[in-house]
Amino acid sequence: ESDRTDPMSAQEERAGMQVVQAAVLRPVQPLPDFLQGLTAYIEGHSEAVRRCTRLLVAYGAVVAPAPIPSTTHVVWAPATPTPCPRGLQGPLCVTRDWVEACHAERRRVPEGPYAVAVA
Repeated sequence: ESDRTDPMSAQEERAGMQVVQAAVLRPVQPLPDFLQGLTAYIEGHSEAVRRCTRLLVAYGAVVAPAPIPSTTHVVWAPATPTPCPRGLQGPLCVTRDWVEACHAERRRVPEGPYAVAVA
């Protein structure tokens, strides 16, 4: 049995390596940090909490594991819409739709339309 390498395979491999190298060398643009300076606490079902956490952190916010004195936003993301408990209200209690709107517009959008009633 011969251990010859097919010239086309070697050429295709080289071409593939060039594509990989080009992809690796391409600079990655940083995400905008339009939520920098915000500290959020997210209350809700696990999938919403994970997604909101990823988006908030990606855009520069800090996500606290519990409400803390520096919390600027409570993101209320329960499985079913309910009022935000008075004990959780922060300076701003908003729905997870606010986080999604910021993501969609790539900027901090006004919180007013996403404000949650406090129980």
